[in-house]
Amino acid sequence: MDSISEVLFDSFQMNLNAFVNGSLNLIGKHGTYIVAFHLGSEDFEVIQTAELTVHDNTCGWKYYTLGVIEDCLSFLDAAVDNFVEIWLRKNENGIASWVKQFSIDKELLDPRF
Repeated sequence: MDSISEVLFDSFQMNLNAFVNGSLNLIGKHGTYIVAFHLGSEDFEVIQTAELTVHDNTCGWKYYTLGVIEDCLSFLDAAVDNFVEIWLRKNENGIASWVKQFSIDKELLDPRF
């Protein structure tokens, strides 16, 4: 795992961050983890991405990005061969988990995907 300073530098340089629920979320290299900085408590937390989103991807940044959908942290994974998957981090009954919200055929999207 990279150091916090490396994640901060790379994420801001590539604009791979999202602010949701009082936390600034930064994606780590290769999309295998997210670093959340909770502004209220000034604590860091490492969040693993969904098991199914972790691909053997040496290109890293161009396949993953963070966002906010329905007040939830979202993780876009374009490393899957034929689809772009969008996962939401849901918190139900105090338990946080990743839920695949969308799976979009790449043929329907811009060729850059």
